[in-house]
This record gives sequence, C-alpha cells and structure tokens, in this order.
Amino acid sequence: MARLEEKIALVTGAGRGIGRAMAVRLAQEGAYVVVTDIDRRLAEETAAQVTGLGRKGLTLQADVSRRADIKQMVQRSVESMGRFSTGHFFKAL
Repeated sequence: MARLEEKIALVTGAGRGIGRAMAVRLAQEGAYVVVTDIDRRLAEETAAQVTGLGRKGLTLQADVSRRADIKQMVQRSVESMGRFSTGHFFKAL
C-alpha cells in the first residue's frame, strides 16, 4: 500500500517544474491530486500524468494571487474529492 493511499493533495503551480513533479510524486505515493495552475492546458497535462498512474486527478485553473480564485479552487476541490486530508505531505515524502 502506498504511503498516501486515498489522501487528497492540492498542488498549486502544478503545470510545470517543481509543482508538476510534486503532483506526480504524490500520485505515485497513492494520493488523489487536485492539479491547479494559471495555465489550464499545462494543468491538464499534469493531471493526465496523475490519472496515468491510476490516481484520481482534478484539473482547475486558478490564480492564487486572487482571493476569488482561491475560494473557488477550494470549493470545487471539496465538491469533487469530498474532503481534504490533513497532515504534512512533505514529511511523508
């Protein structure tokens, strides 16, 4: 069993670089991943990698410098995933 089996992670800036690497790594460890980025196309590419690992992924476009985007991102994540997990993912990895 993976260390993060059925935990839920929300990764901002997941369209490329460190954000993408974290989203994929979390999925490899068993987490469901909410993939967010300001560029929806890049977020969708990352989400495809997550689902390719057999994990549930949700793609959201969001600009975390905008309060309304953050609120919508959290609301849509909870609606889709049902909950957020608590804990320190970086410690788990």
